[in-house]
Amino acid sequence: MKGDPMTQHSISPKLERDRSRHDTRRNEQPWDSWYRSPIWKSIRRHRLAEEPQCRECAIEGRTIPANQVDHIGPHRGEWSLFMQYENTQSLCLHHHKAHRYQERSGSRSWCPRNLEGVIKSKT
Repeated sequence: MKGDPMTQHSISPKLERDRSRHDTRRNEQPWDSWYRSPIWKSIRRHRLAEEPQCRECAIEGRTIPANQVDHIGPHRGEWSLFMQYENTQSLCLHHHKAHRYQERSGSRSWCPRNLEGVIKSKT
């Protein structure tokens, strides 16, 4: 018999998917489940219907369909800000990823537009 018998067996694809899903959910923030709520799904549906093109692409002069609904200002687990329709915008996947990356890295180089009246300044 060659090698360790345990190294000759592979994990079933279903078990691997379940393990991956479990690992992902374990790292979720408490508010991540809000994205699966009926009220968020309604906000998302209405925002995409009202604003079907990516807001950032439109500012850049391009017409790209939006497929993501993004919080303009981070809600940081605050329910009222999370559910505030005025704090949402339609984005393409590219701009949504850029916004999330810069938000999570603490970068100020990407400035969300249309914040007036949504987030109060800390001055």
